[in-house]
Amino acid sequence: MAELQNSKQTFLNKIRDFVPTEILGEDCTSDEDSTLNKAVLQVERLHFNHQLFFPRNTIAKQENENAEKPGKKLKTENKPLRYANIHTLEINDVYGWAEGWLIHSPEIKQEKTKLESDSFISFPDIKYTLTYPATEKHIEKCRAQNQCIISETAEMYNNVTKKYIESEPASRIQWVYNILDHKAESERIIFEDKDPQTGFILLPDL
Repeated sequence: MAELQNSKQTFLNKIRDFVPTEILGEDCTSDEDSTLNKAVLQVERLHFNHQLFFPRNTIAKQENENAEKPGKKLKTENKPLRYANIHTLEINDVYGWAEGWLIHSPEIKQEKTKLESDSFISFPDIKYTLTYPATEKHIEKCRAQNQCIISETAEMYNNVTKKYIESEPASRIQWVYNILDHKAESERIIFEDKDPQTGFILLPDL
């Protein structure tokens, strides 16, 4: 139990100490902002505006309005989540999830009780997803890019998807094995079919 609490505290410290260097993408559909440091941090809430997360003077100055668009580098040493009220939900391998309320003001000096009270009243709900350490594949996955919908058949799965999965290092999907082996997120399982051939586990996305 003590080890789990230490892991959760370490995870919270990583979020609070996060220094943004680049906005990877901004998904207007899900109100999600992906930001890069030595980790990838995804921040989601209703109608998310990254200007709340990175005030105007932290964006690297450019000659046009594109300076604040996804893909542009950030010039700052600020830790915008230093005073955020965050509660850990789950940690699984390199992935961690938390929820809380966003507070951005380096000048905030109030006591914790005052900080928590103001944050619950003044700010909408926030979801944090931290990937650390983040590989290049994690980073590219969060960059703004064109998307398409593919209807996958059983034949396509066997000829393409399955081969791709098998070609990846086992460490890339360690989080899946952690769930299957009940090493992580076991308390979130909604349903489990233990059949050795067709069994599966159902749990909500974080």
